[in-house]
Amino acid sequence: MPDSNDTPTTDGGSQPADPNATRPGATSDAGPPGAVLLSQPLTSGSRDRYSVTRLHATGGLGRVWLAHDPGMNREVALKELLPERSGLPAAAARFVREARITGQLEHPGIVPVYELAGDDTGAPFYTMRFVRGRTLGEAIAGYHQRRANGTAGALELRELLAAFVTLCQAVAYAHSRRVIHRDLKPANVILGDFGEVILLDWGIAKVLGEPETADPNATRDALASAADPGDGVSATRYGQVLGTPAYMAPEQAAGAIDQIDERTDVYGLGAVLYEIATGASPFRAETMKDLLERVRSVPPARPTSAVRDVPKPLEAVILKCLNKAPTDRYAGAKELAADVQRFLADEPVSAYRDPLRVRAGRWARRNRTLVAALAVLVTVAVPALLVALVLVNGARSSERDARVAADAARAEAEANFERAVRAAEVVSEELARGIKPIAGTQSQTVLEVLGRAETVYDELLAGPNPPTRVKLNKAKMLVLASDVYRGMGRVGPQWDRADRAVRLCADLRTDGPDARAV
Repeated sequence: MPDSNDTPTTDGGSQPADPNATRPGATSDAGPPGAVLLSQPLTSGSRDRYSVTRLHATGGLGRVWLAHDPGMNREVALKELLPERSGLPAAAARFVREARITGQLEHPGIVPVYELAGDDTGAPFYTMRFVRGRTLGEAIAGYHQRRANGTAGALELRELLAAFVTLCQAVAYAHSRRVIHRDLKPANVILGDFGEVILLDWGIAKVLGEPETADPNATRDALASAADPGDGVSATRYGQVLGTPAYMAPEQAAGAIDQIDERTDVYGLGAVLYEIATGASPFRAETMKDLLERVRSVPPARPTSAVRDVPKPLEAVILKCLNKAPTDRYAGAKELAADVQRFLADEPVSAYRDPLRVRAGRWARRNRTLVAALAVLVTVAVPALLVALVLVNGARSSERDARVAADAARAEAEANFERAVRAAEVVSEELARGIKPIAGTQSQTVLEVLGRAETVYDELLAGPNPPTRVKLNKAKMLVLASDVYRGMGRVGPQWDRADRAVRLCADLRTDGPDARAV
């Protein structure tokens, strides 16, 4: 098990290929724009100039040493073939291929290779940056352990998702260079001590357009024995089926090499995201045969079946990645990263349509001024209008018994009514200023408030000699409602409110000289 504080890379491999093979249509000097070329000759170098400190990790194909580069005065990771494989041409070819692919992917999320050379005996070795940190798998396990005992911080999941977005960007860059990783899993991602997110182990990467040729002298059992040490489920396997069974796409599990493309890595990223959300890989089984069959034909369990509080939009993103059919997944890692970023920013994701209450809540968080105005309308203006209505009607009915007292009560009621009408006018102005950003079914809350206000105005207008301002305010409410319906694309209600507003304004012109300017 690698040291959790000093993790440079894990070992891997691929189906054997000639390290000097040239991509179709390419020359030894150049190739298609953005392509990774594997045709450069291996230069001679000396391992002796590096001071080896200690053995860091051993895999199925090679081993990694922590070493000191005196020329640059820095620590490096030095990787070499295992002694028992150093005399095998297929193993050397696979080793050199991994180094060249990694070295040509120049991205902050991919470990840089400093040197690739053959030593005095011709055995290849290469050096790379030594990354101090822990694997994403270790970070996920720690988070879910703390979540289980109730001590996980509120930001921990967001930090893991932010690291996942960075991982997606590194994969998207590799895709732009026509390289498919094929072995994406939490154990192959390092979270550095200073915010680095590094994708390792390009040993079974596929360069699109490059033929994959197996070593005719290697048996499937021999290739499978090159798997990294582990439980066989989370370890990388080679041969007809390339990848890590618990995280590989169905087309990988079926050995369909011709179907491997960017969406194969999207599936792997979805499996990583599944583990971030639930703490486990999407598929588990007692035997390798059963596991591969489940990957090929059984839908994954919904993340919420394992962790109930996984947000529904995040679950939808995960399940879209894990579709059996590549055409039903995200087209690439960049599109996946964009949806996870939308989730982190409280934006709707493309893979899931939020229910109305969630969309209304999101709209309310982004339109706080308008929501505050609506709150005033609901909690102040409308109740005040109702109180004013009761007082006015009560005052008028009391005229038969005590005209003087009724006059005083009516004066107080009308004063309250004027204040309530002014409050409604203020709210109307706020609504008018904020009406443009309202769209779609998010407008339902506004329409409900406008409907309540309209009911109050109808009651006021039912009395004798209703004030002109009441008619004017109702017309304003109808115009606002018409604008909201227009934003929702509901033409019928839009024109109904507009027609009623026009008729009410026409009626206002008969109220006298003061109303003709309306």
